[in-house]
Amino acid sequence: MKNNKYLLREFFWLMMSFLATLIFAGILFRMNFKHTIDVHLHDTYFVFSKLSLMMAFFLVVSFVVFMIKEKRNSFSETFPNWIILIVGCVLVFDIGLLITQISPYAKVIVSGYTIYPPLSGLPGGEPLPAFTENIASKVLTNSLILFQSLVILLLLYFTYKWGKRKCFS
Repeated sequence: MKNNKYLLREFFWLMMSFLATLIFAGILFRMNFKHTIDVHLHDTYFVFSKLSLMMAFFLVVSFVVFMIKEKRNSFSETFPNWIILIVGCVLVFDIGLLITQISPYAKVIVSGYTIYPPLSGLPGGEPLPAFTENIASKVLTNSLILFQSLVILLLLYFTYKWGKRKCFS
């Protein structure tokens, strides 16, 4: 019976994380699940389903909630520690996927046209288009890399504390 209360308590924390995600996403995106979110970055549109964004927010919120909760408990319970480990690894993987989606758009053509036909088909006297960095994409990519590094460092700290607790208890 005690084990059921323990699992219900952890399930309650997961549900509170999901509720916080719903409230945050509802305020931020005026959530209705029928539409997508279009992000216009220079001359490129990124289209995200709101459900996938909610999943990403849920991972972040649940990771932060369980890290704070278990830090207060000195990482003494096994089941929440596994939740932290799994959610953290999935979060690092998802951030990596997002970085690979955004990073190709860091360089754009200044003049705003697509190179077609290929450069070999251009007449000899026409100058090549100038390339420049897309600052918004570069800042977003670097911010995601920084956030991913922070999550990895927190996971390393967590595993050190969990392992230290297991070894000396």
